[in-house]
Amino acid sequence: MPAEDDPTQVNCEVVLQELKGFAKAADPFLDDFNEQFKKVHESHLVMQKKLELKKMKLDNKLGGVRGWLKVSNVILAANCTSVILCGLVSDVVAAAPEVAADLAAETTKHIATTGTWLRPFCSRYLRMKAKKQIVEDAFRGNYVAIQDLNNIKASVDRLEV
Repeated sequence: MPAEDDPTQVNCEVVLQELKGFAKAADPFLDDFNEQFKKVHESHLVMQKKLELKKMKLDNKLGGVRGWLKVSNVILAANCTSVILCGLVSDVVAAAPEVAADLAAETTKHIATTGTWLRPFCSRYLRMKAKKQIVEDAFRGNYVAIQDLNNIKASVDRLEV
């Protein structure tokens, strides 16, 4: 385009021809773009709902596992207390060493059993907590993607006007 201060008839015609060329170039955001954009946006919204449901299910499961962990910890504490009390009672009564050894061995078996019973709950809790963290990260990432899509749509709408 000529860059003169006073536009002439020729300059105006050149500018007018370029503007017509832009108009003939068609809309850069065709219906195909809008359809594909809507599909992507809707798929992100569906994914967000699925992630929210998954997160709620994991929260419920984690609540149950937390409850069992508390119960297991109480049982383990009671077993440990019983071992200590049995040791004290055998010392006070001054029972024969064989009786004290048998008593300690019996209570130790129960503590070991409780420990093996408690271990799967702890590992299950940690696995579920890791899954929940992954779902929360995916939820946040999907939320950001939806916000970006909303910003793109707003920019496209401004350009179409």
